[in-house]
Amino acid sequence: MSFYSKKLNTVSRSKLYFLLIGLIFILIEIIFSCFSDIFSSTTDRIKLKSAMFDYRKETEILCLGSSRLKAAFSPKIFTKQIKDQTGVEWSGFNGAITGANIERLEYFFNKAISKKGLKYIILEISKPQLSRKKTDIEAEKKAEDWDSKIASQVEKFSNLIAYRKSIRIDNLKNVPAIIFSDYLQGSELYKKGAISDLYVNGETEINEATIKLWEPTVYLPSPNTTELITESDILFYTFKKIVAKAKQNNVKLFFTIPPLVNNAKVKETTPKTHQRYQKLANITGHKIYNFSTKNIPELYFRDKDSHFNKKGKYLFSIMLAKLMIKENSLKQ
Repeated sequence: MSFYSKKLNTVSRSKLYFLLIGLIFILIEIIFSCFSDIFSSTTDRIKLKSAMFDYRKETEILCLGSSRLKAAFSPKIFTKQIKDQTGVEWSGFNGAITGANIERLEYFFNKAISKKGLKYIILEISKPQLSRKKTDIEAEKKAEDWDSKIASQVEKFSNLIAYRKSIRIDNLKNVPAIIFSDYLQGSELYKKGAISDLYVNGETEINEATIKLWEPTVYLPSPNTTELITESDILFYTFKKIVAKAKQNNVKLFFTIPPLVNNAKVKETTPKTHQRYQKLANITGHKIYNFSTKNIPELYFRDKDSHFNKKGKYLFSIMLAKLMIKENSLKQ
């Protein structure tokens, strides 16, 4: 074979190689373009759960809160109790996340409120949920150097660059959680506790004494409140917007504070805290059901603090359903 023939073969192979690379790149761009809502949601917990809820079929019950409500609420146990008592068959989703704050609460709420079929949102308002710490859920960080500036510009034209973080294994594994969210109750795949949400467990006997023990303290809204809330008061102003938007979308809200024990309970049952919850009830015009004031046995908590174990989750989910039925908050 002559020198020129060898050179020609080398050039042909190079062209084929680059053509193949180009086709793969185009294919990836098309995939990212078609499923951008999925890949853009795998790198953050709140985005992931929000996307899971959005991908689900019609879902009547959504709960939003911190890791406390995430550990305390089982949609499957809750909706089974509703069906057993009322005959109404609904589905539910646990949208509570670890590291929640008021900004993340509002983000998820705004994404979920217009979902078809949504009837009730259970909102946790305990201390972690009322945090005002800012996060960068949607914020775009400014490029600090020349390379970063170039990359930020390229992101506008390339999905592969824009969603490159979602290709990492720890983020890519979240894709099935969104696609198959109809088979999950709110736990991400490959996370501890994901399987336990798929079945109903617990054989704890529920009698009159148990029901009495779990009766929460109720903050009733004052009809004569004259408190003015402005945008500078981020916390109360956000809840005021949430209430208005829920009413606009014909979605009912249920405010609750999950049970606590030991130091966590001491910190959140102070006179100042009670005043804060009462003010929130007055501003929103909604009752607030506070379970943290009750003497719930420590044996139901996995961390002797604020997170339930399976028995605690079982009891709380049933008691919450019973309470909402009793208060006429659950109607078909």
